[in-house]
Amino acid sequence: MDYLGINTKNYFSTMEDFFSKIAVIFFKFSWINAFIYLIHCSIIGGSAHKGRIIGSRYYLGNHIGGLENTLKEVSKRIYILNKVHGQTVIPIIFMGFILMHLGGYH
Repeated sequence: MDYLGINTKNYFSTMEDFFSKIAVIFFKFSWINAFIYLIHCSIIGGSAHKGRIIGSRYYLGNHIGGLENTLKEVSKRIYILNKVHGQTVIPIIFMGFILMHLGGYH
């Protein structure tokens, strides 16, 4: 059976082989995603997880360099993008671990 020019009958010999190949790709993507989130937070000056909304103003929180939480005002778009990205990092890593386990990496 050809799918997008790949002979899937020979490419995936077993279902475990399929999960193995997908798991490696997804697991690498999950850690790259986490690394990009950390870089993004350091460039824009904080994370929405530590920030807050006051009235119609959006603030990113940053506690690096001291014990108090310093706030940096950003646009609503930046705040929401950072919040969504931050909420997806851990679930994507967790799904990567599950796929690795299904792929035979114990």
